[in-house]
Amino acid sequence: MISNQFDRLQILDPDAYQLLCRAGCYRYQDLSRVNPDALYSLLWDIEPEYRSNVLTSLRNRSLIEFHRGQYWLHPAIRAESITRLRNTDDWTLSHQQAAKYWSDSITKITVITTVITALEAYYHYLEIGDFVKAAQVLLQPRDNQWGQFLPLASNLYRMGLIQPALTAITQIVPALSPERSTAELHNILGDLYWIVGRVHEAIETQQYAIDYATKALKTTALVDLSHDTHCLSILNIDSLLSLGLYHIDLWELTAAGNLFERVIEISTSTVNDRWAQKAIVCLALVQSYLNNVEEAQQLLTKIEPLITEHKWTGSSAYFLQMVGQTYSNLGEYDRAHTIYQQTLTFCQTGNYLQTQGRTLTGLGQLYRSQGDFQLAQTTHLQAIEILDQLGAKCDLAEAYYQAGLTWQQAGVLIKATSTAICTLINYLLKLPLHSN
Repeated sequence: MISNQFDRLQILDPDAYQLLCRAGCYRYQDLSRVNPDALYSLLWDIEPEYRSNVLTSLRNRSLIEFHRGQYWLHPAIRAESITRLRNTDDWTLSHQQAAKYWSDSITKITVITTVITALEAYYHYLEIGDFVKAAQVLLQPRDNQWGQFLPLASNLYRMGLIQPALTAITQIVPALSPERSTAELHNILGDLYWIVGRVHEAIETQQYAIDYATKALKTTALVDLSHDTHCLSILNIDSLLSLGLYHIDLWELTAAGNLFERVIEISTSTVNDRWAQKAIVCLALVQSYLNNVEEAQQLLTKIEPLITEHKWTGSSAYFLQMVGQTYSNLGEYDRAHTIYQQTLTFCQTGNYLQTQGRTLTGLGQLYRSQGDFQLAQTTHLQAIEILDQLGAKCDLAEAYYQAGLTWQQAGVLIKATSTAICTLINYLLKLPLHSN
């Protein structure tokens, strides 16, 4: 019956038939409905003033679903549309036009809906096997609500969409040639592996980006391609900084410290000075873990103006919570509490869930250190709920561990034992498959 309807429409209204087939290229999944402009973009061979008439024709024949200005295809209709579209020259072009529509429709990442909408372009290129274009979608930078200008893939996991970002990159990276865009995807992929607890894979992936950038910098320096040189320098510095963070989670503090010192060395007093500031924060945290109190305090002094003058923004929230952790390790609890509260404000207004979870873990430790076990327990549970929802296993393991210490010190040994088991399980999930 559906096939007969398509055949009849092809005779009575070829333009409407063409649109019905092309409309099958949309997924109707994460975004279950599309705006009229999305359908008009598929009518590239129809004059703009006549496109609404074509859509109205489909709507009047009840061949396309409609509600409150949005459209979608019934699954059975869409299946027929895809079958017919795939057998025409319009298959590739329809997906290209749809991808362009999604990319052009989002200019700034403000809420989860915007980042999901922008990602739709990736799926269209993936469908037609254009992995280079799919990579370009993931790397297309946009302003976000934290004052950053970041690639789509980075915005995805900052909005809490870790698994979609991880899946999207791993699906196309093996098919890409070694070039800067591939290295940039490795840089993002390393952070994603780290977040989900695959730390050793994160190190290997990030090292790919460093090796590529180091080699390419030697070549670009010879031909004076200033823009390329700048991008490669940022890639190299950012990858080194990320690598240092991974080594902290493995408690390889000396290795982490060396990497942060390297970042400071090559970025201080350059256009990339903000990476030096981040590395100083990280190095201060490492020194506090090593009980090098004087060294940690000296490093904090270097960034003190940024903190006291409130020059930190939501984009720096991750590193701001590290400042709070450092003050907490040094026993400066009042300063730590102030920093943590400032960080939570950034996170809660900006939907930066991973940093919010880490900050709550730090606050729980702080309350425990001050003997307020009830508030510490409540705070730990909040952190665990957020990080478990995100699938951020490294941070989740730390949250369980700190919660276990809190319940242990509070004298609730049964709860501490249960939490310790959860900690061990989460730690084992982080280990590579070849580990004993």
